[in-house]
Amino acid sequence: MTTKRKRAGKAIDDGTAPTEDVAVNDRLPPRLFATDRYPSNRKNCYSSLEFLLLVRDVLEGSAEMERLLCSCFCPLFRLPVRRCAFSAKLVHGMLSRQLVTKKRFEMWHVFGGGPTRFSLAEFGHVTGLPCGEFEQGYEVDDKTKPNKTDYVFWDKLFGGRRNLNLEDLAAMVVGEKTLSPGKKLRICLIIIVDGVLMPKTQKPKPTLKYVKLVEKLNKFFSFPWGRESFWWTISTMILPKNLWASEAIPVLLDRLGGDDGATLLSYVGDKLPTHTGLVLTDVLYAEYSPKLTVLPMMEVDEDRDDGWSVFDCEIFVRKVAYIVDLLKSGHKFQKGEWGWR
Repeated sequence: MTTKRKRAGKAIDDGTAPTEDVAVNDRLPPRLFATDRYPSNRKNCYSSLEFLLLVRDVLEGSAEMERLLCSCFCPLFRLPVRRCAFSAKLVHGMLSRQLVTKKRFEMWHVFGGGPTRFSLAEFGHVTGLPCGEFEQGYEVDDKTKPNKTDYVFWDKLFGGRRNLNLEDLAAMVVGEKTLSPGKKLRICLIIIVDGVLMPKTQKPKPTLKYVKLVEKLNKFFSFPWGRESFWWTISTMILPKNLWASEAIPVLLDRLGGDDGATLLSYVGDKLPTHTGLVLTDVLYAEYSPKLTVLPMMEVDEDRDDGWSVFDCEIFVRKVAYIVDLLKSGHKFQKGEWGWR
């Protein structure tokens, strides 16, 4: 145990009480920034749930929409609208409260003194996407150079056009009246995957391997999209970070107001409301609220396969295991226990 402190980040004068005088526990992993100090950098987000509204409207009333709602993507359309407006301040707030560990597929944060985990288990819980294991030999970040045969179905689906972005695909499904129902559904699926689950640039483009996969719909729908999306999410902190935070820290939802009655499927309009995001003062208010509770971990349903929430290549970190042990023992964490780098 030690009381050594370091100063890091930018102090926020919010009129709150100072951190309690508690000795730092060196067996716990350190915070990235000192308690109640935050960096000022911005966080970009490329994911847009408005693509789901586009798909909903394009396929409305069709057999293809019914198939989509009977697939693994149905939970996305059932997401409550008030949880879906991206809040860069919320993501920024959670990232600045993260702990420093060597974990590859888990992030731990401290909010109001209590630790909370963001992992595949939490991701699967808040998105409802399938998170089972990949097929043997599958590579998420496949850097293999494509050959001509890889573009056979691409050219069939997109009429030979190679330099396309998702705005082009959106224009195709909205404006081209001669598209067959099957082709329209497949293009909509690419819009969901590359625009919502795995967007990698500000103007996302269709990904070749996903276009190849959508040729056979049964195989496409059985793919573990939750695991694939989480792999990208953990490195880019896109939309599900908001969904998880609002689930793990209920008082944040109080700041949003309203209720979860309106979902993306029932929402009227093609643009999400602009007033539902959270700002820094909301995050600070939640952290010091007397009603604050923090859900440290989400349980995996008993009917899931053994590998549903884990990665075989994950790293064992002793200090993270210590957190879990303390949580299981009912330990009450305090802000002062956490040191920083």
